Amino acid sequence: MTNHDAEKLLNRISKRQDSVLLLAVNPNVPFDNSLAERDLRMEKVKQKVSGPFRSEACAQNFALARSILVTLKKQKRDCLNL
Repeated sequence: MTNHDAEKLLNRISKRQDSVLLLAVNPNVPFDNSLAERDLRMEKVKQKVSGPFRSEACAQNFALARSILVTLKKQKRDCLNL
């Protein structure tokens, strides 16, 4: 990291000091902001392992099922006994 990059980082952190320190003050704040990205990851893994969906309907059904399961998990509900 060059001095210029370090200076830019320091300026950015200084401007957002309250947000940066919020994690240290409030343990309920998530460490990162990538919850939506993690929710989409399963589809990308499925595509990588099994290949793309054969139809739009299959992709929509997979997305619906994943959406329901992720929502139940976030609500700390049992995903197997609906």
